[in-house]
Amino acid sequence: RPFSGNEIGILLAHWVWTNYKARNPDIDPNKIIMLASTVSSKMIGAMAAVEGFQFVETLTGFKWLGNTARDLEGQGYTCLFAFE
Repeated sequence: RPFSGNEIGILLAHWVWTNYKARNPDIDPNKIIMLASTVSSKMIGAMAAVEGFQFVETLTGFKWLGNTARDLEGQGYTCLFAFE
């Protein structure tokens, strides 16, 4: 069967996180965020709880994901991934 959008999202999030950690072993995971809209899977939130980075949920729409990422980056966070 084909993967769902949520399954693809968590696979991509895992790949991004794994590669970012490998290239930046001294990072503070508390300053890393990943975003998803309220209609998306909460699996990234579960991954964040285990890995130590921040998960932020936004309203549905890329404008909300983009604006939230921009605002948090202005506060010193690094946004690695966002999906809906």
